[in-house]
Formats: sequence, structure tokens, C-alpha cells
Amino acid sequence: MFSPKSTDLFAGFDCGGTKIVLSVENPEGNIVYRSRREMSGNIASAGGLAVAGAMAEMLSEISTGGEVIAVCSALAGYSNETQLALFKEEFRRRIPPGCEFFAMPDFEIFFHCDWNDFSIGKTGGRHSAALVIAGTGSVVIGALPSPDDGYVRAFGRGAFISDPGSGFDLGLRFVRRFLYSCDTGEAGQAVSELLRKAGYNGADELAAFLNVAGPEFKRRVASFATLLIDAARIPDQAGYRKDLESSCAELAAGTAFVLSRISSPADPGHRVPEILLSGGLITGSKEYRELFTRLLRNATGTGREIFVAPADVSGLCADYSHKKIAGEF
Repeated sequence: MFSPKSTDLFAGFDCGGTKIVLSVENPEGNIVYRSRREMSGNIASAGGLAVAGAMAEMLSEISTGGEVIAVCSALAGYSNETQLALFKEEFRRRIPPGCEFFAMPDFEIFFHCDWNDFSIGKTGGRHSAALVIAGTGSVVIGALPSPDDGYVRAFGRGAFISDPGSGFDLGLRFVRRFLYSCDTGEAGQAVSELLRKAGYNGADELAAFLNVAGPEFKRRVASFATLLIDAARIPDQAGYRKDLESSCAELAAGTAFVLSRISSPADPGHRVPEILLSGGLITGSKEYRELFTRLLRNATGTGREIFVAPADVSGLCADYSHKKIAGEF
């Protein structure tokens, strides 16, 4: 039976599209240290070597004393096999030989916990459920009752070519509509004022800000998502409202499709799939979340529980590494 020493520590990393967050748990299950880096933790876009290097540096900066004996990371970009292999090799090289290391896709940690209180290892057995992630990108993931059956997905192929209802999608819709309205003499004063309050004085300054390449372009475009939500409230700006509802409706339609694939109403023991909302956009904006929920319920009915995930899963990952090494699941 595993018996931790008082100096043992358990680390968890949340490696998302715009940040890497570290939480460290002690043997009593309390978070005793946190840190954050403002850089992409997506191994597909930032590169596996860069993400592994940043994580190793963050571990070396832990100031609480003790020894990290297990690490779990929830990774965006996990499906990129080349970068995943580079990441694992580099990270294992840079941590002590006896340290246990677990890595999983960023979404998978949610299927290891109870959505009522987000306690790791209290799932009571896997059942059909859907996770809707809307941050910089978007993806809908449906879990089937048996782990052997895997997952059903919609979207998540990349913000440039897919991912409706994402921060990038909303931001790009705002930018395009605003620039078009400026170039056709239809820009409303209220929308221009929203943009000025955000720090941009007109179309040329907005376009210059977006004149970058690579992952930074995606992040900058996504930063305008909330402006679309704000502009949609303005009474005489129906175009922005239409753009917001269209983007959100597409995400709801993909969610409805995933739910149809994981539902088994003919099964006597069937549970209506629960839904978990995750990602900075949908968890951070109550207005957007309520719009999505309304559109989804219009499409699928009202008999489903909808939960909101914590914005940071590094604490869940730390607890996972603790309970995994203790053999609790």
C-alpha cells in the first residue's frame, strides 16, 4: 500500500492555448503552491520541446520545499503525435528518474471526476456525457459508457478551418463586420466607442494590431470575442447579434449531434447524458453561456443537467497524480 512521506508533493499542469498553470498538492490533499506562465501550452502550435521546457522550469521554481514524486499534465494539442513524442521525451529527460509522469488530452481529466464537485476518482463508473469546450478554439467530445468505445467528436480541427462558437470565430466575425462597416460608411458610433474603450482608435489601428503571423494571430483575433458579445446588445446593430447567434447555433448543432450519437434511450439502464461546459469563453461570459444553453435546449430538449467546469484544471491534475500513484483508481 502506498504511504506518502510528509515531504512528497504531487504536481499538475493545465497546458492550454494561452497559458501553462501549475498546481502542487501535499499528502493531505491541499494545494500548497501555484504558478502560471503566459505562453501557449498547446504542444501542436508551441511545440512539444518548448512546452516541456517551460514545465520543467516551473517545477524547478517550486518554493515550498519537498520533492515532487508524480506529475500529471492535461495537454492541448495532444493528438499531434510527433510533438507529443518530443514533449514526453524532453520532459522525462528533465525530471528526476523516480518521478512518475502521466499525460493526457486536455479534456480527458474531466472524465476522471464527478461533475457535481469535481472530485477526482468519484465518478461512480463512466457513463455517457458530453464536454463542450469553447475557448480560443472549440470542440465537442462525447464519452460513451465503455472506455473501449472511445469518444465521439465534433469540431476541434483548428480555429482557422473549424471550431464554430469559439473565441477565434466570434473575434473574427466582429473584426470582419466592423471593418466592412467602416469601409461602407455604416460603422455605428456605439460600436466604435466599444473599440476605443478596448484601446483601438479605428479600423487602421485594429488592422495593424492583427498584422502578425502564427499562434499570436489566433490569440489576438480571439481577444475580440467579447466585443462581439457587447456589440450584439446594441439595439441598432442587428448584424452583430446575427453573427453571435449564428456562431453559437453552429456550436449547439454540433453538440446536439454528439448527444444523439452517445444517447441510447432503448437501453433500460440508460442515463440522459450530462453536459459540461469548459473553456474561457463559455465559462467566462454568462451571457454567451445562457445563449448557448437556450439554443442547445431548443435543439435537444430540457431534460439534461448542464455543469460549468473550473477555468483551471491544474489542481485536478495534481490530485489525479496523487490518487493515481496511490492506486485509488
